[in-house]
Amino acid sequence: SCAIICCQRKCGASFHSCKESEHILLCPNVQEPCINVYYGCPHVLLRKHHGRHLEQCPASCLPCNSEWNRWPLCTKERQIH
Repeated sequence: SCAIICCQRKCGASFHSCKESEHILLCPNVQEPCINVYYGCPHVLLRKHHGRHLEQCPASCLPCNSEWNRWPLCTKERQIH
């Protein structure tokens, strides 16, 4: 039988010691890089702060280089398609 332990990161969760590795995947007090790290954001923060950070993350707003490429069709061309 596994002992019940408290999260070492002080998130307030209690769980069986055999579930610690699973808890780490969800714990809000684990530090992780911003999800925009591949777009240049250097911040590493607690999971629970990611939402607030994304509102002001310097890498969240990326310009879209796509152009609108749909041209209007003449009435006769529409009937063909």
